[in-house]
Parts: sequence; structure tokens; C-alpha cells
Amino acid sequence: MAGRRIAFHALLAAGLVILLLPFWWVLAASLSSTSHLLSFPQSLIPQWHFAVYAAAWAAAPWARYFGNTLYISGVTVVATLVTSTLAGFALAYSRTRLAPILFGVIIATLFVPQETTLIPLYLLVARLGWINTYAGQIVPWMATAFGVLLMRQFLAGYPSELADAAAIDGATGLGFLRWVCLPNMKPALVTVGLFSFLGSWSSFLWPLLITDNPARRPIEVGLQTFVSENGINYPLYSAAAIITVIPVVLLFIWLQRYIVESVARSGIAG
Repeated sequence: MAGRRIAFHALLAAGLVILLLPFWWVLAASLSSTSHLLSFPQSLIPQWHFAVYAAAWAAAPWARYFGNTLYISGVTVVATLVTSTLAGFALAYSRTRLAPILFGVIIATLFVPQETTLIPLYLLVARLGWINTYAGQIVPWMATAFGVLLMRQFLAGYPSELADAAAIDGATGLGFLRWVCLPNMKPALVTVGLFSFLGSWSSFLWPLLITDNPARRPIEVGLQTFVSENGINYPLYSAAAIITVIPVVLLFIWLQRYIVESVARSGIAG
């Protein structure tokens, strides 16, 4: 048993090193000179040149980028939580034959690559006049199939007798959702909100396509400030990448226990 436990923990440690190695490489690159970074054989030990972070912060309008991203991500998260909760509740407690069919269609959209929808989505957004606007970056992602799936599976775990008892007491469907379900849905809400936030925060291709005004661009597109015709200043670019990813990493660490609980209770992992 002791040997198996040691082997198991050694395997976990090896996996952790593999996962953290890319992040460490970017961190080391941000603290090293270009010559040191491009030397061979390459060293993963940084030179601790912290001045590059000050230079990276001064090279771009970070306040604008952070403000745009927080606004876009915040509105997207709120809208996704509302649509996912309502749709998941309807699919979990509907007794019509259409509900399983609709649920199957929603699940099927998870297998459609996002790239295949970019052109029709762009044409639709252009016709609505949403190019270079916040609406164009928010509205297409206000509902997600993953959010509906997680909420539906989470709510389906509640005994149907609770809904029947609430109906006998005179509660409507929305009343049952508001007073019985929502107080116990914190893990699912946090998980859907977090994944929606991460997707919006790290979005690059779609905002790049529909915006050309820095005043409307989010932080990931703003990283293109560090790419010029003369090439990439790798230490500066790496420092900028670290600046953009730190808030997301801290948020994920803070909320990870809710993700584990939500997946365990929804039965998706099984």
C-alpha cells in the first residue's frame, strides 16, 4: 500500500510539473533579457529583471483594457446565469415530450466548432450595426450550452416531490425556483459564472474580428500592442501576458471548491 501511495503521489507531482512548466517558462521569459531568452541551450532560470513589468504597464492603456474586459465579462456572466438557470429549470421539470428533444439539440451544439459559426454570426452582428460595440461582444455569448447542461443536471437531482409539494402550497414554477432551488444552487451558479467569465476574459478571435477601435477592445486583443512589424519583444510580451492572467488564476483558485462540488452533484463526471 505504501508503495502504491508513493507512486500515486509521484505521478500527481509529475503531472503538476507538466501543467506548471508553460506558466513558469512565460514567467521566466518576462524576467529575462532577450539575449538570455534566445540563448542555446535555453535556461529556465530567470534573471529577475522586474523593470520589464513597469515597461509593459506603460506600453499599453491597461486601465481601458481592464475596464472593457470587466464590463464585457460581468454582463456576460449575469446574462449567462439567468438564461442557463431558466432554461435548465424548464428542461429539468418540463413534462412535455419536446423537452428531451430540445435538450438533445442543445447538447449537440457542444460538438459544433465555434469557428464554423463565425461567418454567419459576423454577418448577423454587422446587419444589427454592432461592429465596434460592446453589444456585439456580449449578446452572442449570453447563453451557453454548457451552462444549460450543468444547470439542468444540477436541478434534475432535486426530488420531483419537492416541486409537487410546492405546487400544492400554491407556489408557481418560478416561485419554486426562487425559494427552493436557488438557495441551494450556489455551487452550480459559481461554476457556470466562472466558466463564462473565463471564456469572456480570454476571448480573442471574436473581439479581434468585430472591433478595430482600442476603446472597445478587451485585454486579450490589447496584447497585440506588443506585436509589431519588427517582431515581438518576448520579455515585454511575456510580462504583459502575466499581467492579464494573474486575475483569472487568483479567481480560479478562490472558487475551485465550488467547481468540484457542482460537478460532483450534477453527475456530469460520471
